[in-house]
Amino acid sequence: MPRPSAFRSRSLFSSPRKAPPAPRKSFGLKAGGFVWRNIKRLCLFIGAMFLISMTLSAIIGAMLSDDGAARMPDKMVLYLPIEGNFPDYARASPYSFGPERPNFRHYIDTIDHAQTDNRVKGLMIESRGGDLTLAQLQELRDAVKRFRASGKPTWFYAESMDQGLKAYYIAAATDEIWMQPVGTLSIPGLRAEMPYARDLLDKLGVEPQFFARKEFKDVFSNFAERSMPETSRVSVTKMLEDIGGQMMTSIALDRGVNVDDMRRQIDQGMFTDQEALAAKLVDRLDYFDVLKKDIRMKVTGTDDDKAMKFVRLGRYMGEARSVLAEKMPGQKAQVALIYAVGTIISDDDMASSRASLYGGDMASAEDIAKVIDQSVRDKNIKVIVLRIDSPGGSPTASETIRRALLTAKEKGKKVIVSMGGTAASGGYWIAAPADRIYALPATITGSIGVAGGKFVLAQMWDKVGVNWDDVHIGNNSSLLSNNESYSPEGRARMNAIMDNIYDAFITRVAEGRHLTKDKVDEVARGRVWTGESASKIGLVDELGGLNEALDYAATSIGHKSRRDVVIVELPKQKSPIEKIVELLDTQSRLGAGLSAQAALGDVLKPVLSEYYNAGFMARESLVIE
Repeated sequence: MPRPSAFRSRSLFSSPRKAPPAPRKSFGLKAGGFVWRNIKRLCLFIGAMFLISMTLSAIIGAMLSDDGAARMPDKMVLYLPIEGNFPDYARASPYSFGPERPNFRHYIDTIDHAQTDNRVKGLMIESRGGDLTLAQLQELRDAVKRFRASGKPTWFYAESMDQGLKAYYIAAATDEIWMQPVGTLSIPGLRAEMPYARDLLDKLGVEPQFFARKEFKDVFSNFAERSMPETSRVSVTKMLEDIGGQMMTSIALDRGVNVDDMRRQIDQGMFTDQEALAAKLVDRLDYFDVLKKDIRMKVTGTDDDKAMKFVRLGRYMGEARSVLAEKMPGQKAQVALIYAVGTIISDDDMASSRASLYGGDMASAEDIAKVIDQSVRDKNIKVIVLRIDSPGGSPTASETIRRALLTAKEKGKKVIVSMGGTAASGGYWIAAPADRIYALPATITGSIGVAGGKFVLAQMWDKVGVNWDDVHIGNNSSLLSNNESYSPEGRARMNAIMDNIYDAFITRVAEGRHLTKDKVDEVARGRVWTGESASKIGLVDELGGLNEALDYAATSIGHKSRRDVVIVELPKQKSPIEKIVELLDTQSRLGAGLSAQAALGDVLKPVLSEYYNAGFMARESLVIE
């Protein structure tokens, strides 16, 4: 029951005094306090997310760092799901504190290691929509064939093979192809489709003004043309014929059929499950659990799931890499394997730094030149193997890497190049000085040329009612402006730049490949070749993958193969402390130009991405049963 107001507590000696009113703050002080409070909250939130990221990554790392050898089954069949992508170089985010994601080479090495492991009884591959380049497929096929040659069986399974000829290309390399009933087999050949947006740009009032050296350099033709130029058609047709021929010949040999018969089946394109079985394109229509039972019966003679386990290749990889590392304890690295993966950039601008930091496909010339220099100064390193998977990029950045490689050669280091999926434009620029160049038959090679220019938006601004005005000094001050077309003087300057870069490009290729400039110009002109064709015109020395390049590197310093040397992969993954320092430094440099929301987004996106990668590794640590 509430007390009457007369009996409510009050001072015994005097009436309560009211507190004096607080002085009113100015609007500026209020706004400053509001901003400061929110900055503190943002920092606390980022710090909390950072700690959570470190804790979860540490837990996952602990889960995966257990002694895998003690838990490996005595009998097992390795399981490789083809899902996601398999990067040549898995660049780690600075927000990562868990286990490294493996590079593509590690999968190949693990399959090779399993050949001599008596516990491993076979290899099962499942198609799950993975995205491998054709060159990677060829390296994987070679590894599967080496595994089969050791006397161990292989199987391929897919619910439905509707990813095109690429999925069947790897399937054909195995002993048995299984597909789920009602699945579809799709092998419709190869097709290259490119959009041409000139009509759209005309409607928008955007004028593409680009320059190229030479006629095959069509990097901007999708904007400048209304249909495929004849030069592009010639180049792309040749590439498809090369790659299609490689694939059809290999598949026909794998399946024991005539190449012409294989071509007719590819012309049909799609098969129902029963049609595929009747055409002997698949060996059996059945379910995944039936395949596992069938494998277990063949390996152990029993259906007891305790008699044999299916182990993910990624789970087995940890032990395989440990065994390989223990074979030569205490020895110093003799071969430096350096990765140049992604668009080749300099580190002069903030956008490039952010893209590289957050795991984009960027090859930093500064970072690559730095690790090349480290390899030069390391007296134990005898050979540098440069693995390239790049569509090109900045000529000046490419020249920075090339200069570092030339310095390495001057200091007595051998330089071997292994080209992966693509080594085009700037990618080939940095390959040219190598002592020996390896490429896969399907490697996209060359595009020795240069292109540049701008989009002119003057008509678009007229359409939307925006008027630009300017003040300028210099007759060619509009060279980089998107609001004004090139003047005759500006065109002359751009053409001079294109000529200079193209001449520098073919000169460097001629020097590196010991050819005349005229000979290089014949096969250059901006044209793209497959590795197979490039080997015939002097741009490539040998057809083979990264392991073949590493074997050559080992033999060049007196060893039998790559298994007899210690290989160090560069750039090395940073330690947790190094990542924290890099993260804080980058955030401080970027923070001035970012709103709180943008900064928060930049922080959370890599963290969430890292959880996905860690989840990928955690899944790899499990058997599939």
